[in-house]
Amino acid sequence: MERTTFEQAIEVVNSLPTDDRERFNQWFKEQEHLDTKANGAPSIKFSSQPSPMTLEKREARFQRALRWLEENKAKYLGQWVALDGDRLLAAGADGKQVYAKAIAAGVAVPLLHQINLEFYS
Repeated sequence: MERTTFEQAIEVVNSLPTDDRERFNQWFKEQEHLDTKANGAPSIKFSSQPSPMTLEKREARFQRALRWLEENKAKYLGQWVALDGDRLLAAGADGKQVYAKAIAAGVAVPLLHQINLEFYS
């Protein structure tokens, strides 16, 4: 049986629906916890279910991202950006790479957007 590569695993995780990506992220944190515990490091408790973000928090996060885009569009014209609210996680020409960097930064559901002139005209 052929082994799955890291890139293939990332592609599979990225293709999951948002709720499943959040569940995967939680599972991964628990695995890190188990690895840490096995190595004798201090224990950190994780819940078995991710805490759902309330609709109000999601809306506030989205509004912060929109403000960031408006304020920074000139600096990132033509690029993809990944945001967590008003925090830039990654930027670049390749949307897949930008998204992967955002996920690697620990944000389960980043806002991914390509800044182009048509959107802001």
